[in-house]
Amino acid sequence: MTKLDLSSFYWLFSGLGLFYFGLRVLSNRQQQLMGKWLHRLLMGISDESFAGFHRGLLFSIISGSTNHAASTFMGLVNSGLLSLKGSMKLIIGALVGGPMLALILALVPHSLGPMLMSFGLLPFLVNSPEKGKLIGGMAFGLGMMVWGLSLMALGFTAFGTETLLPGHPVFQIVIGFLIAWPFGRWLKTNLVGMGLILAISDVMHLPILFLMSFVFSLLFSLAMQVRSLAKEGTLEAKRSANFILLFTLGVGIFCIGLGALVLWQPQFQKYIVLSFASPSLLEAFLALIPFSFCAGFFLLASKPIFNSLQTWPKGDGIQDEHELEVLGESRDMIPALSLLQARLHLAKLREIVRRLFVLVQDYVHNAELDARVLAKVKDYERVSDNMREEMDDFMVRLMENPLSQSEAHHVRLYSIIADQLEDISDLIDKMATYNTRHRPMEHLDGDHRKEFMDFFEEVLQFFLVITKPLDIRQNALEDDLVSGKALSLKAQAEGMREMHLERMAKSSYPPFILMTYSDMVVCLRKIRGHTLKIFNAINHLEKH
Repeated sequence: MTKLDLSSFYWLFSGLGLFYFGLRVLSNRQQQLMGKWLHRLLMGISDESFAGFHRGLLFSIISGSTNHAASTFMGLVNSGLLSLKGSMKLIIGALVGGPMLALILALVPHSLGPMLMSFGLLPFLVNSPEKGKLIGGMAFGLGMMVWGLSLMALGFTAFGTETLLPGHPVFQIVIGFLIAWPFGRWLKTNLVGMGLILAISDVMHLPILFLMSFVFSLLFSLAMQVRSLAKEGTLEAKRSANFILLFTLGVGIFCIGLGALVLWQPQFQKYIVLSFASPSLLEAFLALIPFSFCAGFFLLASKPIFNSLQTWPKGDGIQDEHELEVLGESRDMIPALSLLQARLHLAKLREIVRRLFVLVQDYVHNAELDARVLAKVKDYERVSDNMREEMDDFMVRLMENPLSQSEAHHVRLYSIIADQLEDISDLIDKMATYNTRHRPMEHLDGDHRKEFMDFFEEVLQFFLVITKPLDIRQNALEDDLVSGKALSLKAQAEGMREMHLERMAKSSYPPFILMTYSDMVVCLRKIRGHTLKIFNAINHLEKH
């Protein structure tokens, strides 16, 4: 055994820091470069499709963290974008992505680290376009990770090349579990722990029992974190967290089985060791085995597993309200998927405003005061205010992460759309209040009431058509069509204004009735203006 000194710890912790920082750089640049692709990839996932597994695997590799991908998918379930059944295959793929990425990393020679970093700096030196800089950042981050592995291996050489942790199997299992736990619990990324294993395996042999315990501990710490986060979520989010725990226990069973096989047949480990020229590749492959077997079993048995999750935990018969919130820390957010959550939230806010619109239309048309209807109007308006606040909080949390130019543009436009929708709900509520206080429709003749209600219906249909593309499955509208309709509504409002001035000159109605009627027409005109702003924002979204 080589003599230990401070330089060994210096290389070890320097390599660990470089590996972790390189991982962050790589995952951030990958997410910025592939944001739109991730958005499209998530759409079209059906509950019965096996494509969810492959997409979850890609999400985990691109995000660089099993934890981030799994917690994000649970957030999508919590917000109502994914069903529990649809998310199961995504989560399985995300959990397999960690050891798969470690296997890919083990294939990269350590000597390529500085070369990759140098290549990654070139786009910044020649001032290349944004896409070139993102690709360069990915290469730089990967180079840092590979270089970090070589430095960690250099630090471990002081321990010698003999087998680590000789002795009783229970001792190996306990030590493996305890060493891995901090990586999953505090750094919140399994790949850093797997990187440590790859670095150790370059200079010494690791017993399979230690490795299996280490891998299970990384995943178990993730499952505990996710269950803790799910306490604040919906019933579906809690069940998806339980599914992660169930998968973790399945991996644990396969780890025990592999460890028992090694104890029962020692030549099995020798055969595997002789089959791999690279020790780090061997350890990465062994770590992937229990995940692969468990993933295959869960994919084949997904239907009975889903049925069992329906009663764990049991529901109380009350349907949960899906909310836009971050289950975890801001750094756990994957921008492309978080923007998808925000888009869904906007569609839900639009639906609330639509219901409010229709409710107030009936309320004004019937000219009957109903306290229950008015209370429902106030409830809808309060809900829209709360959803707008949720949107603000969510966007602030999202902006704490590195965003591409396109993603930052989406954040700004989503905020504008949410503002306009909330303003429209305030104006609709104001019309209901005017109608309650002065009841103008009772004093106006039939022609005037028809004129107002026709204009109300035209504005409502304009709003519904313009905001329909907020549904992620709908296409944007043509500019000419919208501009023509907007001008038509503006001309109609001007005509109503002229007729209203004539009525005021004749003084055929009480002044407060005429003023209230005028205020309600102004509200509809403003709604038209806010709706047009929503159209402009949606158009900009489609262009980016």
